[in-house]
Amino acid sequence: MRIDATSVTGTKIEPVTQKAKLPPKEVWQASAAHFSTDFYNGFFSPLLPIIVTKMDISLVMAGSLVAILSIFNSLLQPV
Repeated sequence: MRIDATSVTGTKIEPVTQKAKLPPKEVWQASAAHFSTDFYNGFFSPLLPIIVTKMDISLVMAGSLVAILSIFNSLLQPV
């Protein structure tokens, strides 16, 4: 016995195919904002030792920079 997709009335249901639409402009903007915040977070951390030596800042100040970056990254991260 073969089972086909049929409606309640017994009429065969054909699959509907639609061409995928590109996401709206807002989706692309949110994606770009999300990428930039993630990229900046990954870009800043390896540079922190260089920033500490070049700018002659204390470890407390460097830790504060990391904390501020983390807070702003959490608060300003787009959904």
